[in-house]
Amino acid sequence: MAATVVGFGNLLLGDEGLGVHAVRILRERFPRPGVTYLDGGTLGLSLLPYLEEATHLLFLDAVGADAPPGTILHLSLLDGPTGIPLKVSAHDIALPDLVALLKFRRGDALRAIELWGIVPARIEPSTELSPPVRASLPRLIRRVLETLRRWGMFDSLREGGPDVPGRAG
Repeated sequence: MAATVVGFGNLLLGDEGLGVHAVRILRERFPRPGVTYLDGGTLGLSLLPYLEEATHLLFLDAVGADAPPGTILHLSLLDGPTGIPLKVSAHDIALPDLVALLKFRRGDALRAIELWGIVPARIEPSTELSPPVRASLPRLIRRVLETLRRWGMFDSLREGGPDVPGRAG
């Protein structure tokens, strides 16, 4: 069993870089055997060779939705239609295609494909996350760790996880 966590985004466009910020935190603070953290940037379909061995895939991204900025959203992409209705940027155009290709090529070898995201406040030239997205980032990290635990990747962590951002003591 192998899990890959892919952070999408453009670090030069403020909240659009959310997925990359998140995956860098995860890689630095929560390394685990069997879990690969990948900075997917805006690569889209070019990521296919890096995802071929994963049985569990988790995508992190800024997600446009009719919800307040900072809202955390979750989608399961393994079952049901391949169409991903929530779009923010150019790399989102390729995500449905990437998921469809992975399903076609990997079939039953894929056990989970999920997307966790945060509704952005602003997509504009900046290297900083907006206050509502920055405030939601620790909760997103906790959700990712909970997902990895559910997948059996973090069984050794005590309940709640150590050193989770935004969590007291």
